[in-house]
Amino acid sequence: MPDVTDCAAVTDSHLYAITGTMIISDVAPLTLQNGDFAGLSGLENVCLNLNNLSTLPADVFDGLTGLKELYPYNNNLTALPEGIFDDLGRLEKLNLGYNSIATLRADAFDGLSELRELHLEHNDLASLPDGLFDGLTNLTTLNLVANDLQSLLSGTFSGLGSLQTLRLSGNPGAPFTFTAALSEPEAGKVAVTVVEGAPVDMTVTLSASGGTLSATTVTIDGGETSSDAVTVTQDDSEAVTVSVESVVFDSTAVLEGLQTGQGEDLQLADSTPEVTTAPSISSITITSDPDDDAHIGVFYTGVYGIDDSIEVTVTFSEDVTVTGTPRLRVDIGGTAKTASYESVEGSAVVFSYTVAEGDSDTNGIAIGANKLTLNGGTIKDAADNDADLAHNALTAQDGHK
Repeated sequence: MPDVTDCAAVTDSHLYAITGTMIISDVAPLTLQNGDFAGLSGLENVCLNLNNLSTLPADVFDGLTGLKELYPYNNNLTALPEGIFDDLGRLEKLNLGYNSIATLRADAFDGLSELRELHLEHNDLASLPDGLFDGLTNLTTLNLVANDLQSLLSGTFSGLGSLQTLRLSGNPGAPFTFTAALSEPEAGKVAVTVVEGAPVDMTVTLSASGGTLSATTVTIDGGETSSDAVTVTQDDSEAVTVSVESVVFDSTAVLEGLQTGQGEDLQLADSTPEVTTAPSISSITITSDPDDDAHIGVFYTGVYGIDDSIEVTVTFSEDVTVTGTPRLRVDIGGTAKTASYESVEGSAVVFSYTVAEGDSDTNGIAIGANKLTLNGGTIKDAADNDADLAHNALTAQDGHK
């Protein structure tokens, strides 16, 4: 009678000690169930090819926490259940090629941050969902040969900064054109964008007519959608036209089924940023007439009486708008008085002070240098530039006492 092994004595610790590669191949039809790999956390490679598998249970790979390579290729899989790879955070190679997968969830590969190779060739994928490759920052090889892809979404390859091999041949949309398009991220600057995301480093050569560029060559790094901005300096022409002269993929990369394209020229009518100057004070003048209402008599001209308004006009270098209650300090007989904001018309801002009982001035009203303050208000031009409030002193005005 042959020896009989008591399998009840096999514990999880014994299963953990099983390392290396497990091959289950050409056992069609094979049906897998949840828990089939439970306790085999020491396995590093699992090969499941040629088994006519049509489905995989959602938790079938639970417990394979040490797995680095998984090969369920050459089967009849049509879809992947949600979370099937949740326990495979150390996975480096995944081969799903030669199946019948028609759709993938956007989160199909979430958590596989260590993945280096992903094979999806010879499936029935008609599209790639937005964000499918998010988080695969270490991916170096992506094989999508012989699917049913007609086009690629914006940002498809965003974030794949480590990619070295990309195969897209055998799809209806191949060769896929990655067009280097010009954009204007801000006035006087241009950048180059690739809406799908550069699959590998792309070098773009630029030229300009009607001006000059701070750089004629830019790079869109692999996984990025845009280059750094280039400054455009306009010459005496009315406009600058920037053109893409050439686009080249990284020569060390292995690429199939893709090509570069050049976007349309970009014309910048005002490529040199406008230099704006803050409004400044041109003059300060006492513009009221003390003789409009004589309080003392004709023998005393140029003298204000009680309740008369002393108006001071501050003229700026351009039209301004005023908010709040700016104020201007005036000198009446050696005493500082406050003239409040009254009105604005164009570049002229008027301040007014009402003569009170006890005010006396025999030398003439004066205004010291830099006596205009905002008092919480604003004085701005049409371009929203704050006015420069610095001004010279106005000496004593003999006709205004």
